Amino acid sequence: TLEPIEGAFKKQEQFVNDASHELRTPLTALLTNNEVALRKKELTQDKARQVLTKNIVEITRLQDMSNALLGFAKNTAIDNKVEAFIDEVVDDSIEQTKPKAEAKDTVMTSEVQHVKTQLHLGAVRQIMTILLDNAVKYSADGSKIVVRGGANDSSIWFEVSDNGPGIPADEQAMIFERFYRGDSARTRDEN
Repeated sequence: TLEPIEGAFKKQEQFVNDASHELRTPLTALLTNNEVALRKKELTQDKARQVLTKNIVEITRLQDMSNALLGFAKNTAIDNKVEAFIDEVVDDSIEQTKPKAEAKDTVMTSEVQHVKTQLHLGAVRQIMTILLDNAVKYSADGSKIVVRGGANDSSIWFEVSDNGPGIPADEQAMIFERFYRGDSARTRDEN
C-alpha cells in the first residue's frame, strides 16, 4: 500500500534534484563572472559591458527555468481543454521565441492548418515554445525553422524542422523526462 507514496516521493525527490542542478549552472556562471571582474585592478568600460552582457544571458536563463518550473507545477494537474485554432497557438509561440531567432538571424515560418479543435492550451503552448526555443538554440545562425501541424478527429500533430544536430538515437527515449538534456547539450558552449 505504500508503493504509490514511495513512487511519488521518489519522483518529487528526482524533480528537486534535477531542478537544483539546472539552476546551479547559471548561478555559478553569474558568480564566477562577477568575482573575476571584481578581482581586476582596473576594470575598463568595455570589460564591464562584457561582464554585464554575460550576466544578462545567465539571468535570462534563470528566468526561463523559473518560468518552466512554475509551468510544471501549475500543469501538474493538466488544464482543461478549450477550443482553439492550432495555427494561432503556434503563432503565439513563434512570437514569443522571435527575439531569440532574430538575434541569430533565423527565420521561423508556420505551415500549420487553420483548424479549431479541443486542446490543453497551456500545455501545448509550453511544449511548442520549448521546441521552438531548442530549434533556435541548436541551429546555426541564419537558419530557417518550419513548423507544420494539423488535426484529425482524435489528435493534433506538430512537426518542427530545423538544421540543428538532432537528438542521438540512443537518447531519444529519454526526451520526455523532465529536465533531461543530452550530454552534448550540457557541455555545449552557448556564449
